[in-house]
Amino acid sequence: MYKDIFVDTVVCKIAEISPKRFVGIDGTTGANKEYGVTRKGGKEKEAIDVVVVGIAEVEIKTGTTVVAGDKARASDDGYLIVDNTNGVYPIKNVSGNIAEVVLR
Repeated sequence: MYKDIFVDTVVCKIAEISPKRFVGIDGTTGANKEYGVTRKGGKEKEAIDVVVVGIAEVEIKTGTTVVAGDKARASDDGYLIVDNTNGVYPIKNVSGNIAEVVLR
């Protein structure tokens, strides 16, 4: 479920960014680059929509155990990982390999 409150556009600066990934304002993925979450993703030099404030679906990094109430942050490749110490995005719900994250 996406509940957009604020959506922005960034220009993709890497070969490709998949849907449902954390992305930085600079158009790349990486740890501590959580400007928002991609809706549809995109290829290099394309403008991509990013949910900045609201509820967004993020793909969970393989091997990560996630439950509602955990805190999330981005992995180096934009997937969701759990970090209950430094993560700032509360996880609202989990279904399969997708988590709903509250972006604020």
